[in-house]
Amino acid sequence: METYLIKANISLIATYLLYRLILRNTNNPQSNRLILVFGILCSLVLPLFHFELGSSHYSFESVGALVESKMVAPITKESWHDHHSLSIYSIVYIIGAILLALRSTAGLATLLYYYLASPTLKKWGFYVVEVNSMLSPSTFFNFLFVGPGVMNSPGLGALITHERVHKTQYHSFDVLLLELLTIIMWFNPFSWLIKKEVKLSHEFIADREVLKSGIDLLDYQQLLFQTCTGGSANWVNQLSKESSLEKRFKMMNNVNINSNQNYFKILLAVPLIGLIVFLCSFHAISQPGVLPKYKQGVSAMYKKLGKAIIYPTTAKNENRQGTVYVTFSVSESGEVSGIQAGKVSENLLDEMVVVGYTNTTATRDGINEEMEKAAIHAVKSLDRFTPAKKNGKPVICELTIPMKFILQ
Repeated sequence: METYLIKANISLIATYLLYRLILRNTNNPQSNRLILVFGILCSLVLPLFHFELGSSHYSFESVGALVESKMVAPITKESWHDHHSLSIYSIVYIIGAILLALRSTAGLATLLYYYLASPTLKKWGFYVVEVNSMLSPSTFFNFLFVGPGVMNSPGLGALITHERVHKTQYHSFDVLLLELLTIIMWFNPFSWLIKKEVKLSHEFIADREVLKSGIDLLDYQQLLFQTCTGGSANWVNQLSKESSLEKRFKMMNNVNINSNQNYFKILLAVPLIGLIVFLCSFHAISQPGVLPKYKQGVSAMYKKLGKAIIYPTTAKNENRQGTVYVTFSVSESGEVSGIQAGKVSENLLDEMVVVGYTNTTATRDGINEEMEKAAIHAVKSLDRFTPAKKNGKPVICELTIPMKFILQ
């Protein structure tokens, strides 16, 4: 999780900085919106995949003494428990994510309450919900939430045109994505800046379409000022009114909606953002000069593994035995991550033996999923390592422990 958050946040920062550098003044809010959403999706999704840059292959000569420390772990119990420890940073992160998720859930619950408790009619392609509160018009998919008096407003046509743009261009999907972004990356100020820019681009797009319909600029600005004096229906409503209106008015006054756009900048930004986010998603593994060492010593590491692993009951009942190769990364800070079974690096530690007992002499089958889970669980119990080093600097390194399950 830590590695994912680091990669995703670097990608978000790169996306925002490129946007500020190249796109922010292109006067093409639709392109800005789409490119920012593209950057968000890439930042959230690509780091979930494992791309290796470089190689971790290295002769593990420094652990030749591991043969003498090989452990036999007899099974003395039929169940095991995970031993996870959460750092204070993890606890703070989880609490923050939970609070943001609760806030978003409360917003959706508010919408549901308005819908159930307020009169609703189908009009202008919306389900119009007339809320008994001073609210500026807000669209969420096919639902239009309006406060009292809006239905009789002299500028109703412009307001409907504005909100219809939000609906037809699926801005509500963007809003849900932005909520997910701030829940996962709540601690990164760049995620909030991106959220602000995307929502502002929604308003620029809608304002532009209204002005294209022929409404007078000053009349429309006055209408916006009047309708934005109410509260927000929920978290999906747009930015704080003062800053949003100021920027929107400036855009309307200074931008010719029919002007030629700088498409070169747009074409340049898309591959740049995609490339940088892709590169940030790589799992860069260096060839270390000094390999990781378990801080408590080799014997302590194998002793801990021996205590943490048992021969799964299902494997014994199915008469299974074989070797499970568990590969994991030791980060620059010495933490164990990226634990997986089935992959083998050339930094191969000596195997440990896990002994189970059976009453049958039938043919032994190979490993199963429960044996892999047991092996992964054991590696999860390991404490910190002294990280690998290259040129005197800590680097990521992969290690593999073979765990041989034998029935007797």
